[in-house]
Amino acid sequence: MTKGDMFKSEEDRSKCMCQITQTLSSTIKPAHGFQMPLIYIPEEANYYTSVNRKLPENQIFALTQFLEKKLSVKVQHNLARFKIDLQNLRKGIQYLKNEQQDLATKPI
Repeated sequence: MTKGDMFKSEEDRSKCMCQITQTLSSTIKPAHGFQMPLIYIPEEANYYTSVNRKLPENQIFALTQFLEKKLSVKVQHNLARFKIDLQNLRKGIQYLKNEQQDLATKPI
């Protein structure tokens, strides 16, 4: 995470974002659609800014909403998969019980 509220100018922030993007570009495929939102802790931002300087828009709230949505979708997917796995497990247990009963009733 960068300290987006500590840059003296928009140009400095852009330079930093370019450096980070260049560093990450070797590990992230171009088709990925990389985004880097500017986030900072609002209560602490005032310590680093001058009186005349306006803070850039804090995107931390949009980012948390995005993450909550993604997590919710992932949890729902995992729960649906878990339900299917449980049904398959029940079928397997029932099959083994039937096999065991069949073996118990057959004469030796």
